[in-house]
Amino acid sequence: MRIASSQNAPTSSASLQVSLEVRESGPGAPARVERFSLPLTDHSQSKITSRIGDTEYRIGVHRAGPAPDSPLQFDVEKSQRGPGTRSEAAVTASVRIKTRQRIVIARMDRSDGSRTEVIAELK
Repeated sequence: MRIASSQNAPTSSASLQVSLEVRESGPGAPARVERFSLPLTDHSQSKITSRIGDTEYRIGVHRAGPAPDSPLQFDVEKSQRGPGTRSEAAVTASVRIKTRQRIVIARMDRSDGSRTEVIAELK
């Protein structure tokens, strides 16, 4: 797993972290959950690129404005490769979130009964 964030940017005075959970479920199958944590900085985007088996996640989060209570901008991309297959999904969302609040920032329900949820919490 590679973690990248601006090293020269000052961090928030509250040392805030954003926890992200990508939860995938399908009919008759147990849910698969991947969890990520990123520091929330005042002036730059925090990013993670993670490869888990044939699946790669690219995640970024930053404040959408200069105020400390500005909405958070999330960019979540997932690509999956298998023998002769490739699938991709991407979510870009801007949401206002309070500390210790857990919020679903995206939910994708598919016709086959499968679901992907992206859940965030500010700590």
